[in-house]
Amino acid sequence: MKRLETGGTVIGLFPEACYQQETIQMHAGDILLIFSDGVSEAMNSNEEEFGEARLATLLSSNPQLSAGELQDLILSQIAEFVKEAPQHDDLTLVVAKVV
Repeated sequence: MKRLETGGTVIGLFPEACYQQETIQMHAGDILLIFSDGVSEAMNSNEEEFGEARLATLLSSNPQLSAGELQDLILSQIAEFVKEAPQHDDLTLVVAKVV
């Protein structure tokens, strides 16, 4: 698993923001996950965040799933984790898989 560190601030928030570019080589089976902070910071009633570690575990434990299936799994796991706790942010998630 590789976390992409190159970039900049939040996309679209500051019109004059500058971003750095990085190129990586992806291979068959590799997964690209792009998500808003509302995904990793989704909280349950104990005020525990879903977290990036849970996302990483879901991806590494389910490499056979398609991008759509991974997206569905992540969203269902978040819903199960937060249950009825109110959420204060959006859940934006893009999953791409190299075939």
